[in-house]
Amino acid sequence: MTRYKHLLRFSLACAILATSVTAQDCAFAQGSADDEAVPVEQLRQFAAAYSIVKHLYLEETDDESLFAHAISGMLAGLDPHSAYLDKDALEELSMVTTGQFTGVGVEVTLAADGMRVMSVVGGAPASRAGIRIGDLITAVDDRSVKGVGPKEGLALMRGAPGTAVRIAILRPDDNEPIAVTVTRDAVKLESVTSRWIQPGYGYIRIAQFQEDTGQSLARALRVFETASAAPLRGIVLDLRDDPGGLLTAAVAAAAAFLQHDELVTYTEGRTSAATMRMHATPADYLAEGEEDPIAALSPQFKTTPLAVLVNHGSASASELLAGALQDHGRAVVIGTRTFGKGSVQQVIPISETTVIKLTTARYFTPRGRAIQGSGVVPDVVLDEDKTPAAGAILREADLPGYLAAADSSTGVAPAAAAPSPACSYTRPSQPVKLQSIVPRSAEPFDLALSEALAYLKSPCAVARAAQAAVAGYGQP
Repeated sequence: MTRYKHLLRFSLACAILATSVTAQDCAFAQGSADDEAVPVEQLRQFAAAYSIVKHLYLEETDDESLFAHAISGMLAGLDPHSAYLDKDALEELSMVTTGQFTGVGVEVTLAADGMRVMSVVGGAPASRAGIRIGDLITAVDDRSVKGVGPKEGLALMRGAPGTAVRIAILRPDDNEPIAVTVTRDAVKLESVTSRWIQPGYGYIRIAQFQEDTGQSLARALRVFETASAAPLRGIVLDLRDDPGGLLTAAVAAAAAFLQHDELVTYTEGRTSAATMRMHATPADYLAEGEEDPIAALSPQFKTTPLAVLVNHGSASASELLAGALQDHGRAVVIGTRTFGKGSVQQVIPISETTVIKLTTARYFTPRGRAIQGSGVVPDVVLDEDKTPAAGAILREADLPGYLAAADSSTGVAPAAAAPSPACSYTRPSQPVKLQSIVPRSAEPFDLALSEALAYLKSPCAVARAAQAAVAGYGQP
């Protein structure tokens, strides 16, 4: 069980070709060869198709490309997340887990007329070139990015170190876009950023779940504990447009706010290895020999009022974290329904340079709610139609061939029901004025953040925090 959990850190634990892996360990990869006959007729048809293409296609083809296309097509036909990864795709996967890449250093989200800059990595090329939070990117190298998703847009801005890229940006006070030339360089994407919103109220954003997320989150929380004259009264945890990442990193984040050993998520699949439970305990988020950055945190973070921000771009591991905090009554979730990516992908090598990324299980929240296809519905639902990107919103259920949701059906028992909330929160009639300790004039008004601050200042947030303390949160 522990081996499978750490495989989700993208450690390629079950290399089919590795001599150190036993037949029992790789039973899931070998399939059911003992129980089913080899599909001779289908293999004959494949060989015939291969021979026809090899000899009759208009242009000459090589064996390596043909087989790569065949494997890629087989996996692509299963669901949107199963895939064949070559060397270049593996490097992209490594960027996700480590946050290190070559580019300009911005995080973007889809907007009606381009891509909105959500964050700028400090000291990165974009920061040095003057690109700011809130800027609207309308073109990259004279190519319009209207309707281009964040992943594709960021790919346009990546390239070899030292090369230049022209980025057209539009600001609220400008009538025409400004052309900015940025020289690409090595960038380290910060998984966790934080700041004070107002005295006593902290803001933490997790951009994606990486290998260092637990350490970075613990560091940010320690600053909130020690670096303010005012006592900590509430925390906003921003998971908007967080595409996910490492499951173990999300479990570590949950452990910072949940009682020890609380259930964070569980999975169900066809094999016993794909069925597991993940708890807020070091064994479920640390690799062997790693130090636990969460253990040294003050118990106050188990009961500090907490508001979680989500939107349609919150996917996979970020949905699991939001769902767990919501199920345990630990936080109020604010925003719009999340993306709905509730499936587990396992990375399995098939050669020294290629792997298959295969969907092997579905995620569920501690109370047994399925995330796949439906997402997490916030406690405080904001009007999605008022956002600039409303016309271009895409979720898991909109993807061709998406994996349908399924009810929890194995013997894994969900966690016990959470206690009824100590109070019912009512949204204020007027937005709360945001006034950061550090002025951020380039940042447009953030309704969701305003709603979160209003909740944290409400008597209901205090009552729920007291209820969490009675329930045992924060006890050593």
